[in-house]
Amino acid sequence: PERKGNFIMNLPSTSHNENKCTKIGFIVRGETDAVIIETLAQKILSERYPEATVYFATVSLYSPLHERNMLPTIDLFGRKGYKHIIVVFDAEPMNLHETQAFKHYFEFRLTTKGLASYVSLVPVIPVIEMWLFAAPHAIKSVTGVEIHPSDLDTFLSLKKVFQRLLLKNGVNPNDETVLRSIANQLNLEEVRKKVSSFCEFEQALERAIQ
Repeated sequence: PERKGNFIMNLPSTSHNENKCTKIGFIVRGETDAVIIETLAQKILSERYPEATVYFATVSLYSPLHERNMLPTIDLFGRKGYKHIIVVFDAEPMNLHETQAFKHYFEFRLTTKGLASYVSLVPVIPVIEMWLFAAPHAIKSVTGVEIHPSDLDTFLSLKKVFQRLLLKNGVNPNDETVLRSIANQLNLEEVRKKVSSFCEFEQALERAIQ
């Protein structure tokens, strides 16, 4: 699958070929999250559902994910024929209680609008870079950066930790080629064992293609 657009107005229209496959939409915040999500979705489906024919499109929102920007985006996906929408968002800076409260509230709003079976919410605690840190050999293989447990024992955002470690070694943390390579080299079983939100993302993909 190829990422088609980063803004809601650029969401691609349905083509003849796309009508023959399962269309899944992702809503994330920011370009780096979009690259990681799409690469891992493709990797998961190729390993677990190689016969599935799936088309992805992603909307990257540049403001915090709230009802006022997510619901119109979900509505647009629906009008363009997408079967399922997966919203993946970093929990940070919310704590666990705040994250769960937001998830439950938004799930309630989706239910009242008849969209609960059509949308999956996947909060990542604390940030999506935790999925990459769960298999540090992939980061080292691509960038030469070796991750130590002490690097993650910090009050800093793990998103900032990831960026600083790569920059320190002369690697652009926003380089899409670098991010795709790291994601593609992840040992998925290793990530599953360490990060529950990754398992939730896989389950959301499974629901989407069923």
